[in-house]
Amino acid sequence: MTSGPSQQPQDQSGLSQPQPQQAPPSCSQPNQPQQSSSQSHPSLPESSTDTDTADFVSTRRKTRGPTRCLSLWGRQEGERISVPTNKLGQPIGRLAPKLSNFLGTIARNGHVAPLTYVDWRGMPDASKEKMWQLVLSKVDISPSGRTWVLQSLGKKWKDWKSQLKAKHYYPHQTDEERLADRDERVLPDQWAILIAFWNSEEGQERTATNRANRAQQKLRHTLGTKSLARLCEEERAKRPNGEEPTWEELFILTHTRKDGQPVDEASAAAISQLCKQTAQQSKTTQGSTPLDDSQVMGEYMTMHTFEDPSPSNIRGRKPSRAEALRMATEAKRLA
Repeated sequence: MTSGPSQQPQDQSGLSQPQPQQAPPSCSQPNQPQQSSSQSHPSLPESSTDTDTADFVSTRRKTRGPTRCLSLWGRQEGERISVPTNKLGQPIGRLAPKLSNFLGTIARNGHVAPLTYVDWRGMPDASKEKMWQLVLSKVDISPSGRTWVLQSLGKKWKDWKSQLKAKHYYPHQTDEERLADRDERVLPDQWAILIAFWNSEEGQERTATNRANRAQQKLRHTLGTKSLARLCEEERAKRPNGEEPTWEELFILTHTRKDGQPVDEASAAAISQLCKQTAQQSKTTQGSTPLDDSQVMGEYMTMHTFEDPSPSNIRGRKPSRAEALRMATEAKRLA
């Protein structure tokens, strides 16, 4: 491994950012072929026929490969898709998911987004600008969407490292096994740097901190891959007056199943609290003035499981430091 970076290197101090080994960025790598094994399925009885075997194999569950976005990467120069944004620069409309998938292919490309930095903040501004220009070469999006795009890239880049660690690092006991089990989309030198950092004391401390923070998140949502910005736009379109849903309405929508039941006990408690506050508000005020961000929004405001990099930006308003602390304390008490 090389040494002497000016930037904060991923996962091991003193290791420099590897240089790209191939010129054009590409996410259209073929799926890695699945290796068959004699122990991958139970042995068949001696009386089984070839037809029985074929039927058994044909019923094996097929899984999709990684998203490659060939429809975007394969477009001619200047041929772009148009993705509108809302007033906060967040993509909406039917092509917003395609943009999100495309960003994922960029975040997983080590030539464009190297894995050799501890976190996204260490990624050079010049590299982030190149990613933005790459997006603009395939997507017609307003300049106001730049912040969202870079935040989304950062989250997908972080998630990519997390997936690699879960699938190719934890299952093995030795570094030799881990090095051999490299995902084909990861550059060899970058994979070695990642393993070295995860083995280091700093890497293990970060893992413990992240695991503890994740354990504090009790609420689950029902959005799936749909972004909060898209949901907000869809709900606004349904209303005759065109008003956006309040935070309280969004919370209930995203924490309730199709049968009308809360997704879990923590969400049920939060929804109950919201309903009580709504009832109190209706007794003391007139008209349809929306409630301020509720105390039960504390954990909701800090969730990072939505496609939106920062759900709190959906309505533009952010709580003060004192309000945020109060919200977080109340959310933990309810959980």
